[in-house]
Amino acid sequence: MSKQQISIRETTMAEKIAEKMPKEKIQELKQMLKEKKPDEPVEKVLVNFCERHAVTLGTCRQYYERLVEKGEVK
Repeated sequence: MSKQQISIRETTMAEKIAEKMPKEKIQELKQMLKEKKPDEPVEKVLVNFCERHAVTLGTCRQYYERLVEKGEVK
């Protein structure tokens, strides 16, 4: 399997996991993003969230991208 195929497969799995994210986790991520320092990168918040909930960074990015698409976070 090529690196590209693996990357696509990981993205698909992250999307499936992100679809089933409990509302409590969504609220927690929104709160963490709201409380982040202005100079703190979003990636740092995502890494902390991933560690707490034992999910991949790809899944965390999916959560974040959906919140941005909905206009719930900047």
